[in-house]
Parts: sequence; C-alpha cells; structure tokens
Amino acid sequence: CALGLSISQCKRVILGAYIGHIPDRFAGRALQIPPNKGLLPLATGRVIQAAHRARIETHLWTINDPDCAKHWFARGIDGIFTDDVASMANMIARFRENKHG
Repeated sequence: CALGLSISQCKRVILGAYIGHIPDRFAGRALQIPPNKGLLPLATGRVIQAAHRARIETHLWTINDPDCAKHWFARGIDGIFTDDVASMANMIARFRENKHG
C-alpha cells in the first residue's frame, strides 16, 4: 500500500506533468485525487503517464460506478476509493481476468 502524497505534492505532480518535470523525491508514492476539480480535469492521460514515469501510483476518489471504474482502470490508474467495495471488487477481478486472460 503506497503512502499518499500531500496536497502540495499532488499539485507539483499535476503541474509537473504539464511542464515536463516531476520531482523524484516525495514522502509519499501515490497521487490520490478526484478525477476532476470542478470543471478542471485532474486525472488526464498526461498526468497518469507522468506519475507512472516518476514511479508514483495513481488512485482516484470516489468512484462508485463499476463502468466508470472500468473506464479509469483501462486508462491506467492503479486504484480507486469507493463506497461500494463489493461491487468494485467484483468488477476489478473481472477486469483483471479479461486483461490477463
């Protein structure tokens, strides 16, 4: 389980994804963000890929719809926060099975 980044570290990762440089020294190892902040998308492909290049996991909150979660896992996120653990656990197991099977 990766330790989450602080708010200021999350901002540095997101900004770094767009300016081309993410610092490699953080206390945490997981970017834990909502998909959007108002109308501003946070979990873009650029941010997810840049975080992974910096060896930072990407976790989204709060995802309660299985189809929405499947969409995000297909885009490369590493984990989600949810209020519906049972439905999400089943969806994730099926997603992984289809991806690797």
